[in-house]
Amino acid sequence: MFALLPHRILSAALILSVLVVMTCITLATARPGLGLLLAPGDEGVIVATRYSEPARAALQDGERIIALRVAGAPDRPLQTADLTPEPDMAFLSYAAMDAFFSSQDELHRLLQHDTLQLVRTDGSVVDLPLQPSRPLSQLPVVFWFQLFCAVGGLLAGAGVWAFRREDPATRYYALTGLGMLMFASAAAVYSTRELALPGTLFMALSALNQFGALLFCGGLIAVLWYYPLRLARFPAGPLIIAVYVALGAAIPLRLIDSVDLLAHLPISLGYLSTYLLAAVQWWKTRGDPVQRAALRVFLLAWLFGSGAFVAVMYLPSLAGIDNGAIQGYAFGFFLLIHVGVAFGVLRYQLFRLDRWWFTAWRLFFGGLAVIALDSLLVYLLRIDAGTSMLISLAIAGWIYFPLRQWLWSRLARSRVRDQPPVLIRRVTDALSGPEHGTSSAWKTLLQDAYAPLEIDTAATVQRDGILDNGLALGIAAHTEVEAMVLRYCEGGARLFQQKDIAVLAELRRLFAEILRYRAMLEEGVREERDRVARDLHDDVGARLLTMSHRLPAAEADQARIALSELRAVVYSMRAPPICLPALLGDWQWEVTERCNAAAANLDWRVSGAMPELDLAGGDALALSRILREALSNALRHAGPEMLSIQLDFVETALAIEIRHRHSGRAPDQWQASLGLHNLRDRLAKLGGDITWTGDGADLVTRWRVDLGTFGVRS
Repeated sequence: MFALLPHRILSAALILSVLVVMTCITLATARPGLGLLLAPGDEGVIVATRYSEPARAALQDGERIIALRVAGAPDRPLQTADLTPEPDMAFLSYAAMDAFFSSQDELHRLLQHDTLQLVRTDGSVVDLPLQPSRPLSQLPVVFWFQLFCAVGGLLAGAGVWAFRREDPATRYYALTGLGMLMFASAAAVYSTRELALPGTLFMALSALNQFGALLFCGGLIAVLWYYPLRLARFPAGPLIIAVYVALGAAIPLRLIDSVDLLAHLPISLGYLSTYLLAAVQWWKTRGDPVQRAALRVFLLAWLFGSGAFVAVMYLPSLAGIDNGAIQGYAFGFFLLIHVGVAFGVLRYQLFRLDRWWFTAWRLFFGGLAVIALDSLLVYLLRIDAGTSMLISLAIAGWIYFPLRQWLWSRLARSRVRDQPPVLIRRVTDALSGPEHGTSSAWKTLLQDAYAPLEIDTAATVQRDGILDNGLALGIAAHTEVEAMVLRYCEGGARLFQQKDIAVLAELRRLFAEILRYRAMLEEGVREERDRVARDLHDDVGARLLTMSHRLPAAEADQARIALSELRAVVYSMRAPPICLPALLGDWQWEVTERCNAAAANLDWRVSGAMPELDLAGGDALALSRILREALSNALRHAGPEMLSIQLDFVETALAIEIRHRHSGRAPDQWQASLGLHNLRDRLAKLGGDITWTGDGADLVTRWRVDLGTFGVRS
């Protein structure tokens, strides 16, 4: 069984392209040649270019030719309509087109003689020997350019379909390539003719041109139905193609006499429908950066290319400018569409598009607005083209462009995330407090700068770079921070781009600078704390010790308690970090001693996996004081026979519950006291909270704190 392998499809497309090119060259050169090129002038047909020696010797460029003559036949008047490059743009009905083809057939019969006489405006006659065929060197550049566009469209469509034949979008895209081959190659033959073609051949080529244009338009509509997302389960693609093929088949059959109804209107409606489908696709691809980027490529190619073709071909005609000579070159915009769509369908390096996506559209619509404004002034005010151009430039320069710039600045506010002042603010916010660890601060900074949906560690990332066609950003490890991968930039709204790498480098530099500054600041704070601790110990401590020896027993006990607290504070200021097991051991020893002294039985329990964290001396002292104060309240006010203390670890969170008998008022009836206020205040500073609830005859004190917010990995 013959399989449609990619190389076979590409080979078939290449062979078809060669056959079409050879056929077009044969049709263009097989006709008898004048050795010159005629063109429409201000007052009639003029000599534009002379190729052959007889033509150079007998004629001058710019001479007007009013008629053609052969021996034994009346003069055939020559009109600018005989040189029409595109009949379906010049005539409104197929009856008028058929009359034009008959006229072309009449002119072609004149070219079958050996000599053709050209009649000047003064009645003089120039005998011009005809060439048996048109030399290949006399084919104009636009002929080859149109063939290049035709072949490029076919190969682009076949190349995409060959490797993604299961995707319906690529099938219809390949049909657009076939349509482009039809309309561009046919136009290459008849639009670059010297004077005339056989009427039947001209009619067939014109019908092929219109059929190809309809197929191209229908194919692109079907592509937007399926690409990048299928809009509905309804199989709209085959129906769209069937409608446009039926319209194309009706052209040679002359089922309808109107050119607008059979060709222009379906293409215009199809073109407008692409905007509607594009808007629906834009809505459906929200939150999917890959599909949105693919759609951007398609829209940039299709709307930019087709819009430029409309601007070049239709807007000048509104101003009365004859643009028939540039129509062949305008097919380059369709080649631009095909190449751009090929990139979109294949999703080739889409993340690079965002750097110039908005700029390209801004430039395009800015230029189009000036052209449209000029044409509108010509059409509505009926003023000459020069005056209208001056007025339109004045309006554009003084009103439109400032207004557009202001609007753009309003719309682009969300795109200042990478400006230097913003980056500095983001880094300083992430490192605003010494309690923020380096790793957590770096993650906070990346989350704020890129708003990714996921941040994962990745030891395999060796250097910064874009991964998965822009879906992810790999970030290499640096000081105290491990390598990681960010996925789905800005919540999946866009892909990572090359400029994000530059922003990352600046973030890394600022982060290191501010981190170094913070280390210097912490060192200064540490030195000042040590100085204060020495002064407290050597001065205030010595005075309290002296007072404890000189005061009476009751006051001396208070002085000794104050001295003990002072020593604990000084020790916490200068003590090295303490690990959790050691801290819990100190707590259990102190609680056991105090319960024994108060004749209370102790039930001490610890559950959960203890995190590997070290606590600074000040943090350890604060937690110890909270436990000490809660224990004092229980022993002093309740005098329980049994005291239960439960410590639970859940990841880095520590929850402590103290339970004992209680015969006093319920917690909701308590009046706020200094002790309760101190407990709440100390826990709030550590990011925790404390509650008191009644449970039958028991009072339960619960407090919870996340040690991971201030603890350091041991």
